[in-house]
Amino acid sequence: LAPGGVDAVFDAAGKGALEDSITLRGGTDRIVTTADFRAAELGIVFAEGPQRRSATRLAELARQAADGTLRTTISATYPLAAAADAQQASDAGHNRGKIVLTVD
Repeated sequence: LAPGGVDAVFDAAGKGALEDSITLRGGTDRIVTTADFRAAELGIVFAEGPQRRSATRLAELARQAADGTLRTTISATYPLAAAADAQQASDAGHNRGKIVLTVD
């Protein structure tokens, strides 16, 4: 893929790409991820976006959910009986939104 290695890696895929990135880079320096929460255990920098997790932000999201103003993108819905299929779709990492399980 890259016989001479690569200069730097910006991982936005997650789902196990960091190991390949370390191999291609020849180490963990100059690798950053925004998607793989295992970064620290692999010695990689995890870069958070501008909306960091906080109790204040969580409270605001809870308020929006309660009053019906919270909006999100739903990429797919599955009946509860197809939860395994939903998990496989999530594991594939190609969703552009939330996966919802429905209960009839």
